[in-house]
Amino acid sequence: MRVGLPILCLFTLATTQSCKKGNENSAEKLQTLGASKNGLTTQAVTSNADLIAYKNSVHKIFVGFLVGDGADPAASFNPANAPDSTDFLEFFAGNDATRSHWRAAQAKGTRIVVCHFLGDAYFDGSSKDPATPTSTATVATATSTYDHWSQAMYNQHIVADSLDGIDLDIESGTIDNKNVTSSSYPNLLKSVAKWFGPNSTSAVTLSMGKKPVFFYDTDGSLDNNSLTGTKSNYDYILFQSYTTGSHFWSSSSFPLSSIASTYGSDKTILLVNGDSFKHADGTEDQSGGDAQATSDLYSYATNWAKTNKVAGVGAYRMSRDYNHTPPFIVSRNAIQLMNGTGGGGTTTGVTFYQNTNYGGTVTSLIPKGTYTLAQLQAYGFVDNWASSVKVPSGWTVIMYTNNNFGGTSWTRTANTPDFTTLSPNANDKVTSVKIQ
Repeated sequence: MRVGLPILCLFTLATTQSCKKGNENSAEKLQTLGASKNGLTTQAVTSNADLIAYKNSVHKIFVGFLVGDGADPAASFNPANAPDSTDFLEFFAGNDATRSHWRAAQAKGTRIVVCHFLGDAYFDGSSKDPATPTSTATVATATSTYDHWSQAMYNQHIVADSLDGIDLDIESGTIDNKNVTSSSYPNLLKSVAKWFGPNSTSAVTLSMGKKPVFFYDTDGSLDNNSLTGTKSNYDYILFQSYTTGSHFWSSSSFPLSSIASTYGSDKTILLVNGDSFKHADGTEDQSGGDAQATSDLYSYATNWAKTNKVAGVGAYRMSRDYNHTPPFIVSRNAIQLMNGTGGGGTTTGVTFYQNTNYGGTVTSLIPKGTYTLAQLQAYGFVDNWASSVKVPSGWTVIMYTNNNFGGTSWTRTANTPDFTTLSPNANDKVTSVKIQ
């Protein structure tokens, strides 16, 4: 369970509905690393029409949570500032209240979804149900329904606020055992599905031509009985596969392969814990957490999304990625790792691989420049980790054993499949790099 989470969050979703890359003509226009219409860089921008075409193309999707709790700069949770090729955003623990910023995101083909904990809901006929103001019922039963709350959420989020869907956080800690119990929450999901999601029948079609979105967001702490025969009700299933910070998930008891098979390769989104990204002052909540969360995100993007084992990846508190240089570089790189040049990344660069013969986890494309370890980590590089490298024609890579370009060095001007063949052995010894 996420620690210290609020009762309400806003979720932003782009118009993508599929899980493989496609529509190359549109996607190839999203190629400049850091390109954004938000003024964070001075590089070329992409038109809203191109962004919408890209997000409607077949590709792997990316989820980003924007947490407005004051722990990061205000610009970090402004939806208009998020990377243009991000597929999902979330306002969480407070949000940017400027609606023109919401509309700016929507103009790029991004849809905004509102996220609730299970305990936010009230059951039909309860003391909290406006339709039964004299009721004294306060505890749901196994037969309770939630049609009134579901319709109220539709009227508020879709009709009144011109937003685009709902996300329910399916965790043991979000059940209050009053409004929603362990026996009644499956009924809540069924009621919401009448108004939101692919199978909704009560909702009108929105201007983007899609029904209101419905996400199943979980850490695996509740059983999956509620998914039996109902997975088609959800657009995507977000799994909190955190390896940093406080989390419920254990890879030993519920490995990624089981997650993908349980929730479906066409619906599963693997999330990392962006709480572990560095703060604006460079400090971390958990020592080494920034590098670990970055590495996890790149690994999920490369080894799980790109290989079609899951539908995509994402980061809780993506807003903290704003503190990297350039802002949101980790998210942009993850998008590029899944979708190639169509994901908004650079088209040429050096790539380091975890294993020999270009195997294992791979970094995103690293452009020409000088890179300390901290700077390399933004591209998914891990200290004393690389075993092979691909070098573009005409480029030169100088690798160093120490940070800040010290110690033993190796110069490579071509692809090198095995660092153990270098003299001296360079396997698992590279810490900083110059690329010319």
